[in-house]
This record gives sequence, structure tokens and C-alpha cells, in this order.
Amino acid sequence: MDLGSIVAHLQLDISNFNNALNEAREEIQNTSADMSGLESVGKSLQTVGAGLTAAVTVPVVAFGKSAIEATTTFNESMSKTGALMGATKEEMNQLRDAAKEYGATTQYSATECSDALGYMALAGWDANQSVSALPGVLNMAAASGMDLAAASDLVTDYLSAFGMEASQAGEMSDVLAYAQAKSNTTTEALGNAFKNCAANAHAAGLDLQTTTALLGQLANQGLKGSEAGTALNAVMRDMT
Repeated sequence: MDLGSIVAHLQLDISNFNNALNEAREEIQNTSADMSGLESVGKSLQTVGAGLTAAVTVPVVAFGKSAIEATTTFNESMSKTGALMGATKEEMNQLRDAAKEYGATTQYSATECSDALGYMALAGWDANQSVSALPGVLNMAAASGMDLAAASDLVTDYLSAFGMEASQAGEMSDVLAYAQAKSNTTTEALGNAFKNCAANAHAAGLDLQTTTALLGQLANQGLKGSEAGTALNAVMRDMT
């Protein structure tokens, strides 16, 4: 091999070496850029992760606290109801199951259902009577817009006045809801009317349906609430 060939060969090798070195340098630069990008992405993911942790943790903690408070309130209400009723352990389980069932299937919470059972206990009803009447009381409160305490008072007072059973609370709810829809009165006004006439109406042989119909007609003539009860009581007194 002559000198010229050797020089040309060396120049080619040097050129190839330089090209390879440049390619390696570019790879290193690209890798650095990629690593910088990955680092940036990593920092972004850390920020998102922290945000997600806060977004998830805070509501979960708040929900847990709310659930604990709701359970505590329910247990306190059930304890009060059981004490008022003098309920046995078996009756407490019966009351608790009913409150939870209707708390899950109506617009009222389990605690509100327990409170309603407590109002019935104040009227002297036992666990069986209270559980059988609970759906009717809840329906009456929902249909009339009355609170549960007032609805429970109305049911417990006037089922007895008309000689009806606790299991007929649903029937009373339907009758009063119908009267409210078909005459110029309300369930609450009918309850106020019953205060002055229910016992005497029952003694005179009138049932809940007939008495309610008469009170509805009086309401259409402008006599409502306690005034209607007083007027109907006077009619029955005069007839007697």
C-alpha cells in the first residue's frame, strides 16, 4: 500500500470517528432533554397526585365524620324511644329494624323515623302498635306537609277517638289526604276540628270517613279547623 492510500484510509477512519462522535453527542443531548422532560412530567404528576389526594381525602373524611354523627344521633333517638316505651331487647330490635327500613325507603331519615316512634310511645303505644302505624304516619306527614310530631299526635289521638286500631293509621292517612285534595281544608285543620268533635261524633255513631266528609263540607262553607269541629259538635248535640 502506498503512502497516498494510507493517508486516504486514515482520513476516512477519522471522518467516520468524528461522525460517530457527533452522533453520540446528539444522543446524549436528546437523552438529557428527554430526562428533563420526564423530570418535568414527574413534577407535574406529583402536583396532580397531591391535588387528587386532597380532593379525595377531604370528602372521604367529611363523609366518615357525617356518617359517625348520623349513627350517634340515631342511636340516641332509639335509646330515648326505647326508654319511653319501656321496650325489651327484642322490641328494641323490632323498633330499630322498622326505623332503618322506612329510613331507607321514604323521604325521612332513620333518625326521623325513630323520633316518630318516640311520639307514639308518648301516647302509650307499644312496639307492635307503633311499628304497624309508622308507615301511615310517615305518609300523612309527607302528604300534608306536617312535621312528624304533629302527624303522630293526630294519628294517635284520633284513631283512639274513633275506636280504630293502630294498624289503621294508613287508612286514616288516605281519608285525610283525600279530604284535603277534594275540599277547602287541610289535614292539619281537620286535626284541629277533631279536637272538638271526634269523641262525640264516634259516640253518635259517625265513623272517621263520615265525620271527615262533614268537616270537608263545612270547610267549603268557610268553617274550618276548630270552628268546624265546634259547629259539628253543636249539630250533634242539638240532634241528641
